[in-house]
Amino acid sequence: MIEVNGDTALVSGLVKDPLFVGMACDPLVSVAIIDMEGRMVYTNPQWDRLQMAAHKVQYDTLAGHRVDEILPQDQAKEHTDLAKAVAATGKPCMIRKCCGGRMYAVWTYPVVAPSRFSATDPVFLFVVRPEIIDEDMLELCGDQIAPTVRFKHNDLGPLAVLTSRELEILGMIARGMSTKAIATALHRSVKTVESHRTSIGAKLKVDDRVHLAEIARRAGLTTRGMRDSRFDLPPNQ
Repeated sequence: MIEVNGDTALVSGLVKDPLFVGMACDPLVSVAIIDMEGRMVYTNPQWDRLQMAAHKVQYDTLAGHRVDEILPQDQAKEHTDLAKAVAATGKPCMIRKCCGGRMYAVWTYPVVAPSRFSATDPVFLFVVRPEIIDEDMLELCGDQIAPTVRFKHNDLGPLAVLTSRELEILGMIARGMSTKAIATALHRSVKTVESHRTSIGAKLKVDDRVHLAEIARRAGLTTRGMRDSRFDLPPNQ
């Protein structure tokens, strides 16, 4: 049974909608409704588990809490700014966000209360799922449906120990490129690329090329041009 924290009339109406219930009960989908103040008015158990595991917090539920109580301040602010932009245009967007080294697609949809509801401020429906490996959300959805936004303050998880160059090479490994091909593309020697690959394996405690490729694909390193694969973070070399 779906319950709503608080007395927001619009949210109470949404959680009684059978289509919403069907989506919120999908075991692979994390769902939250967040108001303009950043308060999570509704969260499903999947959302709670995902956010609490990622941000090392523990509550019975995150419903009723604010996002800035859970997320790091830079992430909370970026989500708030994106929500305000969505509210201003009235159009949804798809956010690509790396959390704990895994790329997620975050569907952000503005829900404005109709006149029959007492609520007047918009709330936002957030739907999160792991991005399918090698799936390009921009090609899949297209800008005509919703623009794709790359989140800037990402959590690279275990990949945070890698330099920008190592992230780039890891992505190339995931794309099936040979050491020679990587060296040619980067205008480096084969020996230099091998040295980077050895460093990547040592830092991630993985020396199997297939396993390294899997880690890179989960992080979304193969779904964009490799020059953009640093998640918009400043180089940590």
